[in-house]
Amino acid sequence: MIKESHKKRLKKLAGIVSENKEFSTKGDGSRLKTGVGMILKLSSEELNEVMDVDVPTKDLTTGCEMTRLPSDMVHVTLTSIKNFKPFRDNFKDFTLLNSIEIPTIKIGECIFVHRPDTEKVTYVMSLLNQEEFKNFVDNVYKSIGLENPDSDRFYHITLANNEGGNPFKSIGNVTKKDFEK
Repeated sequence: MIKESHKKRLKKLAGIVSENKEFSTKGDGSRLKTGVGMILKLSSEELNEVMDVDVPTKDLTTGCEMTRLPSDMVHVTLTSIKNFKPFRDNFKDFTLLNSIEIPTIKIGECIFVHRPDTEKVTYVMSLLNQEEFKNFVDNVYKSIGLENPDSDRFYHITLANNEGGNPFKSIGNVTKKDFEK
């Protein structure tokens, strides 16, 4: 389990605390947040639906014990930390236009993701409305005259990992190919 002080530090790094910008066009609690990366926090209804999904406590392929991410750390990464870094300053005074609607989470299949070069295992949920999320992120960047630096991103939600539930130690480069295996 993640210690409370460590959780607070992780939230600050992820841009999940109030000192970072929040933008929303919906009154349901969904939030676009920019900090180190660009993320979307789930509405309370979406979060409840995601947290109701059964998460295996063990990956039978590797034998790794899995730890669920705490609910306050569950999010959709819209732009990775690496790809967002060069654009962070562009979002200091950003205002999300009312015409750019935040997509609703439509949950899909859940799978274990492995990478041969690491011992990390992550349990993720795909989003069924990939194109809606891509269009949303593209429009956010276009609204300030930029192109989406993570245009081939596969949108997903990390539910658990074998790193004590630390979201920063999850496999982040999940792809469509992971779901085709």
